[in-house]
Amino acid sequence: MTRIINAGFPMREHVATRMAFWGVVFAVLLPVLRANAQDSDPEEYKTRLERAMQVYNTETLDRALVAYLEVRAKFSGPEVDYSLARVYHKLYQCEDAQTFYLFVMNLYDLPEDHDFFAKAANHYGSILNCDTYARVTVECQPATANLSINGEPVGQCLSRPYRFPEGTYILRLDANGETSEESVRVSASQEKTVSLKIEEKVVEKIVEVPGPAVGSTQTNWLAWGLIGGGALSLTASGLFNAAGYSALVDVQKAADRGDASGRLSAEDDVSSNQMLTGITLGLGIAAAGTGAVLLILDGMQEEETPSGGIEVGFCATPENASLMFGTTF
Repeated sequence: MTRIINAGFPMREHVATRMAFWGVVFAVLLPVLRANAQDSDPEEYKTRLERAMQVYNTETLDRALVAYLEVRAKFSGPEVDYSLARVYHKLYQCEDAQTFYLFVMNLYDLPEDHDFFAKAANHYGSILNCDTYARVTVECQPATANLSINGEPVGQCLSRPYRFPEGTYILRLDANGETSEESVRVSASQEKTVSLKIEEKVVEKIVEVPGPAVGSTQTNWLAWGLIGGGALSLTASGLFNAAGYSALVDVQKAADRGDASGRLSAEDDVSSNQMLTGITLGLGIAAAGTGAVLLILDGMQEEETPSGGIEVGFCATPENASLMFGTTF
């Protein structure tokens, strides 16, 4: 027979009415629930219950709640109902906790001195005035952060209000190694919203400019190539200059002979050699000068980089040389 228990604590009129309502519900559901428990595999029930208990002991309360609800979806029994009541109780969801404490006391014909019955009755009495508790909504940012209430990790913030008896509570949010904490004082029947926020860290990226490693003795092939090319160009300008002087001699000889066509041909040779001399001379000076400057810049680099600093070096490339001298190589 279904019982409505007065477990040694005062019953006010609205509480008695609520228990009478649940008594009718229990009377209707009792045969179905008992059949479910009797027909189920007891070994599977034990295994699932132990797994849920492990989650309760090692993880957050919100995950423990999910684990016990998964067991309750398939099995009924005083152990799982009492466990659900305790999780709801610790999650400050006193109305749900009351429901499952009443399940333990009324669904399973337990004697009043049974361990689960006695503990359920005691805890039910401690939250008898649940309807007078404060309703505190906790807004968490980020939503995936973990909330602790008075040092008890409860998991991610619930979307519904927490029911707090009158008193002071420490709410702490943890995410990405950062915390946000607030002390909240509530009174009976108060409604309150608390916002806890953890700012996201801005990660700055530092891009290092490629340069020679500290203490390295790399050969600057570009600089030496420019110097070598400049030397060859200067040599060529000397040869063209000599050819130009030879052409001038030919011009004079043709004039002495009165050979007009020979004189014109020799003058063309003079002009061509003078032009080639100027071009190769200019290129040779520019190339050799650029190579020398690059070698000087390499020599000016610091031999050591300060501790914790960023090593920045001048990388001798055709693009850098073009920027410096306005010349495309």
